[in-house]
Amino acid sequence: MRFIFYVVAFVFAWNGSNGLMLPGWRAQRGPAQAMSWFSRVRRYPLPSHRIIDPIEDCFLVTSEEGELFFKSPSDEPIVCGIYMIADPDKRIQVIFNYLDVPCENGGLVAWVDGWELNGQVWPADAWDDDRVVESCDKRPQRKLVSKQNAALVQYRVPARGKGFAITIRHIRNPRPCNLMLFGSDGVYTLRNHGETGNCSLLAVSPATVRVLDLDVGQTVKRNSLLEVETGTIHH
Repeated sequence: MRFIFYVVAFVFAWNGSNGLMLPGWRAQRGPAQAMSWFSRVRRYPLPSHRIIDPIEDCFLVTSEEGELFFKSPSDEPIVCGIYMIADPDKRIQVIFNYLDVPCENGGLVAWVDGWELNGQVWPADAWDDDRVVESCDKRPQRKLVSKQNAALVQYRVPARGKGFAITIRHIRNPRPCNLMLFGSDGVYTLRNHGETGNCSLLAVSPATVRVLDLDVGQTVKRNSLLEVETGTIHH
């Protein structure tokens, strides 16, 4: 069965961000501090090594690989985030090179496998313990890898001079299911590769989406010689 129809994707605008994993975020911001999330985001490529400016880059979106450093300039319990996005056929890998964030005064760094959008987590249909890794005093020892092309590091460091450093890498995802697009044009194919579960495509900027082909409900025999799952196709 094949259909052609048009869908208009709406702009995702945030009027203030809600702290999903970091308690007390909402309490830190009063009505006078509320503003559009997009007005606080700096959307440009990062060099291979960068020091995060806590004023300009509190909510930072990056599509680049490399090393990021953060050092707290004050004792204020401000919550910020590093929103990472890669090509649709990639996954995000984060390594904490060092972490000096004391637990005793409420410091916390949280890895989220996905993005938080206005208090909701994307992708929303699957959740396990590995999707959130919270750390203070001691850095995570293992590599943290997302299941899709988007991931988030939220942090609150209320101690002057304390901070952390991470290295971001994009690694190949041979069987992508959930895709996030940030101002990307092209043709994309969504497949669940014969697995139980939902796949999704999320556009975080104004977009017009045209569904070129729809083939749902086909039965695929496992271990067959014909491989019909081709992954994400984009041109």
